[in-house]
Amino acid sequence: MSGEIDSTEQDQQKVTDLLKDYEEKIGIPSLMPPGEASELEKYLTMGRDVIERLSIQDCSQIAYRLQQFAYYVQRLYNKECGIKVWAEHCINYRASKQFSKYNEYYWKHDIKISHIIRQDEYLQKLNKILNYAEQRMINIQSITNSLHSLSLSMTSNKYAKAQGNSNYE
Repeated sequence: MSGEIDSTEQDQQKVTDLLKDYEEKIGIPSLMPPGEASELEKYLTMGRDVIERLSIQDCSQIAYRLQQFAYYVQRLYNKECGIKVWAEHCINYRASKQFSKYNEYYWKHDIKISHIIRQDEYLQKLNKILNYAEQRMINIQSITNSLHSLSLSMTSNKYAKAQGNSNYE
């Protein structure tokens, strides 16, 4: 059983590698941040006075850079989705072998799965991976949405400046 538990991380890495190989096969470059964290921090912490002094070109470039960061974070989200799907599949496949033990009474599906997981070390390990992936997905999705919103705001700022209306009244 312990060899099976140890292989969980190796299997998870195989899934991650398969996703990476697929992206490379369809022409998407390796997952790398589009810039330094300090660059992103600068954009996220710009004050109103700084934003008002930006040129139209600056607004366009910053909007584009924010979209690049959003794309990078979205790819991290996609990786977590792949891990989540893999873990759910493994849990359901293994747990389904034990469902017959719980047919005497009506149990909701998630209660049956939880009960089966509590009795199986391998499923407990997979469940931890699943829960961790879901937590990261929630966090990452909100970051992606925020970066995208900031990029749209900067694009709106660019159009306002182009029309000669840089005031925020």
